[in-house]
Parts: sequence; structure tokens; C-alpha cells
Amino acid sequence: MAAAGDILIGAVTLSPFGRTFTEGIIELSRTDRTASGRLVKDIYAVKKTFTLEYDVITNAALEQYATIYTAGGELTLTEYYTDALSNVYTVLMEPYDKTRLILLDSGLWVGFTATFNEI
Repeated sequence: MAAAGDILIGAVTLSPFGRTFTEGIIELSRTDRTASGRLVKDIYAVKKTFTLEYDVITNAALEQYATIYTAGGELTLTEYYTDALSNVYTVLMEPYDKTRLILLDSGLWVGFTATFNEI
């Protein structure tokens, strides 16, 4: 069962160790100038973007993200504030980069960032 502070993608609980979770906003809009030169902006939609950053991440945790990304398509991101209160979003995962820190079977990676955009 999920607990306060957990973040799930589908049924997978993401590693909380060293994780920073950022929630931002994406504005879908069109900006143009009228005949008088006045700047106008039409906002079509406001969506959320979610960023999970790890200073250091284990190979096992990184494999979770690789599996999620490879599955592709729409994903469900659930963030739990308390054991009973959560927000659920339908998202798409963006491609990610990673940098290897230690070359072992259970290697460590640094500077990993996963980005999810609300549909």
C-alpha cells in the first residue's frame, strides 16, 4: 500500500532515495500582435509537468525508469500527500540522459532526471 510521500507510475513505486520532485506548469498558447501593435495572448490549455531528479541513483532504480519509458504510451502518475490523499495524472514520459558514476554490476548513476508531461 502506498504511503505519504510515495510517487507511483502505474503500479511501480519510484525510489525515494535522493529524489527531488518538482511540479511545474506548461502553458499552451498563441501570442500575436493586433493591427494596432498591441500584444495579445490566447491560452488554450494549462498542463502540469513533473520532474524527478536524482543526485545519485542505483542501477535497479534506473531499470525501473527504463522499463517505464520502454513501455511508452500514456502512464498514470500518482503522488501521495498522506496515506489517503493523492493526486492522479495521465502523463507521457520524455527521453532521459544518465551518467555512470561507478562501473560495477550494481552501478551507480549521477545526474538522472525523468520528466513527465500531463496529457
